[in-house]
Amino acid sequence: MEIDKLLERVSQDKESNYAFLVVGDAFCATTHSDLFLRSVQLGIEVKVIHNASIVSAVGCCGLQVYRFG
Repeated sequence: MEIDKLLERVSQDKESNYAFLVVGDAFCATTHSDLFLRSVQLGIEVKVIHNASIVSAVGCCGLQVYRFG
């Protein structure tokens, strides 16, 4: 996967800053949650700037938005 290559590059590059911009809620898609968790596991410092959305609370709690009623 290309994301594996990207995460490896970011984890090795301590001099630069990287950003991943998401329209809407950052944790609404499971893909974004996966990217966050994998980054943390690789020791990449991650900062999340939430949009004005109550849906963020669901994703930050570890629940899946697609299954939350």
